Amino acid sequence: MSKRILIVRLSAIGDVVLCTPVARQLRKQHPDWHLTWLVQRKALGSIANNPWLDEIKVMPDYDARSLLQVWRELRGQYDITIDLQCLAKSAFVTWEINSPLRLGRETARPPARWAHNRHTPVGRGRRYVSQYYLEECLEFGVDINDYVPELHPSDEDQATAARGVSQA
Repeated sequence: MSKRILIVRLSAIGDVVLCTPVARQLRKQHPDWHLTWLVQRKALGSIANNPWLDEIKVMPDYDARSLLQVWRELRGQYDITIDLQCLAKSAFVTWEINSPLRLGRETARPPARWAHNRHTPVGRGRRYVSQYYLEECLEFGVDINDYVPELHPSDEDQATAARGVSQA
């Protein structure tokens, strides 16, 4: 059965990249699911061209009117919200979007913990941070050993990098 999934990892560019195996694994295990990622503009480049996602939503930077508009647009649109950040700001978004299933880690502290209606155990001897994020989705059949993060630069980004290397 097709589901609409919202992945919430708003910021911390490196951690956004480390979460990319979650999108890949969810897509591989559930190709019919609609995957959306909610991210702040400063981390958008980390997932902008990710082929595993159907959609990317950009959360505005702390402008109350813009935040309300985004929440109204997203509220009630997703079957599952996966809060990979588990901090107050991501939890507030997770709560406001009001999916029937709101996943977060058992290690999340209040107020983040209060936004989730299911807490997943994590950190059970995994070696890599990306595995830690995947653990949050084990119930969806993800492969914890397919944990290598990905970047998908645009053609323009690749050309810029090539020019920089050729000038070095």
